[in-house]
Amino acid sequence: MSTTSDTRAMADPFDRSSQGRFRVGGADLLRVSERCWRAMDRSGRVLGHIQARGESDARRYVARRFLTSRNAYRDLGEFWTLREAVDCVRFSR
Repeated sequence: MSTTSDTRAMADPFDRSSQGRFRVGGADLLRVSERCWRAMDRSGRVLGHIQARGESDARRYVARRFLTSRNAYRDLGEFWTLREAVDCVRFSR
């Protein structure tokens, strides 16, 4: 396990000084808005989006996937940790 990926995995997604891209649970997250990140695999394919709801200690992370057939997002689940939400979009295909 490399220390670089460990450090990036511990990055705070709400830290405004970050460059807006970091790795969590095997997915790259790219900030697309104040409370939304695009989750991508290593090849750059979009897996879904993670949206934050709530504040600090009551924050929840919603895993979402865009359905082209319906031209709409579908919520896959709501989680207490960013890692759980990322795992949801990674493993539910």
